[in-house]
Amino acid sequence: MHDHDSAAERVAIDAPEPMRLRLRTAEDQPTCAGCVAHCCRYVAVEIDRPRAHWQNDQIRWMLLHENVSVYVGNDRHWYVEFRTRCRALQDDNRCGVYDHRPDLCQAYEIKQCPRWGTGPAHVVRFDSVREFEDFLALPPSRRPTARPRSASPRRRRPSRARARSGAAGPARGRSPRR
Repeated sequence: MHDHDSAAERVAIDAPEPMRLRLRTAEDQPTCAGCVAHCCRYVAVEIDRPRAHWQNDQIRWMLLHENVSVYVGNDRHWYVEFRTRCRALQDDNRCGVYDHRPDLCQAYEIKQCPRWGTGPAHVVRFDSVREFEDFLALPPSRRPTARPRSASPRRRRPSRARARSGAAGPARGRSPRR
């Protein structure tokens, strides 16, 4: 280090990489300044939680493609993620259509950004078929997506009588007792 280097430059150079990237306003709120635009480099679409073999097979098929991942978000919903750059993202990582950007972009809160958020970004993430198959090999109760069991046993609800398909009833103008 040279004598003419400022203390701020020394801190920035000596700081670990993530700390160097974090720029904040005077109010100590995160900003997008200096960001690599992570939110503009993928598309995530919610999918149904796989419950059947054919759904697991669809996820395996998706994971065979490049730049595709499947994850369970912290909201416990399943998503397929396509890593692809937004066409409006400029070379300086700024939005080229900022004043007319889609509502989804406008609604994005900086606390959702993996750069500024705290804790894990996903409950579980699969970047390969092998990772997904390893997940499926676990007993369902041992999977990261399993809900923790409460200490007290759950009370069962009394079963309710349900109308059967095609049964006579008030909707057809006849009494179910006839």
